[in-house]
Amino acid sequence: GKIYFLLGKSGAGKSTFLEALGLMNNTATENSSVWYNGQNILELWKEGKNHLSDFRSNNYAFIFQNTNLMPGYSAGENMCFGAMINGKGISVVKPLVIRAMDKIELDKKVFDKRISHLSGGQRQRLAYVRAVTAKFEVLFGDEPTGNLDKIISHKLMNYLSSEIKEKSKIAIIV
Repeated sequence: GKIYFLLGKSGAGKSTFLEALGLMNNTATENSSVWYNGQNILELWKEGKNHLSDFRSNNYAFIFQNTNLMPGYSAGENMCFGAMINGKGISVVKPLVIRAMDKIELDKKVFDKRISHLSGGQRQRLAYVRAVTAKFEVLFGDEPTGNLDKIISHKLMNYLSSEIKEKSKIAIIV
């Protein structure tokens, strides 16, 4: 139920640190003794990308600064993807996504639009919805409000905060 913030000067390594925590970069060494949810992190790296990917999709959610949306899919498909990767069907996921869209004042018409037809701010909000509707224990955010105005940023952070508290999860935000 807590949110932690990493603050610092540009180039200080905040994003790199977040990537290491989120297992995007291998920082484990033979002497590492880091465990998470009963899993030795060094062993995850040794087992290969599939095991690592499964671990991340079951434990972590990400909101990237550049959104990492898939241009070949609709906005709705992009938002549903995070929850569907864990085996939930579209009939279960879509209502969760619509509820999240309402909370952050993202027009429902956006659901069927192509990514290329959306503004940077809309894309950033899609990334939020994708992350908070996915299964996670820890949510990582790399400057997730960087493309948004102050009012929308405030609404998104309030929404994120309530979701983290309600679900008893953790968020780490740069």
